[in-house]
Amino acid sequence: MKSKQSSGRNWVRSTLLTAAVALVTPIAVATSAQAADYEYDWGTLTTQEGCGDVIRLGVGPDSGWGCFERYGDRFLVYAGDTVDGTPRVYWTNQLKDSSGAWKTYREGVCYGEYYRGSTVVCNKDFYENSTSPNKLGGQGSRITFRYYDAAGSTANFTVLNNQ
Repeated sequence: MKSKQSSGRNWVRSTLLTAAVALVTPIAVATSAQAADYEYDWGTLTTQEGCGDVIRLGVGPDSGWGCFERYGDRFLVYAGDTVDGTPRVYWTNQLKDSSGAWKTYREGVCYGEYYRGSTVVCNKDFYENSTSPNKLGGQGSRITFRYYDAAGSTANFTVLNNQ
């Protein structure tokens, strides 16, 4: 049989543990939510040559390129023969909200471990332009992206995610 003093200590420990978990939990949840705001995708090496869509951006004739394939929601990044640094594609996914305004929903970067002439792929899962309602209560999904390497950056290119 437990003494009253022992029961009291267990109650204090239990109460302190519950309070500590309550204090730590909001911090952990906030940290997880913040980490999801910007997506850093380490691409997977692929043997695919070229891009299924014609949406391809590069800085120079011998540089690398990046593209977005609407069918499959994939970014491909190619390290060309003269590429120095880590080539990458920066992207933003916007959805239309219930009032018809475009709002940034997700954003990130696709990059990888490169050697000259290699390609990496980052698979994403974006809302289709035709999905109604989307996460923001409207209908519409578009992707804006640009390619970057040591030679510089391309201009942004925007496409509806309609395949």
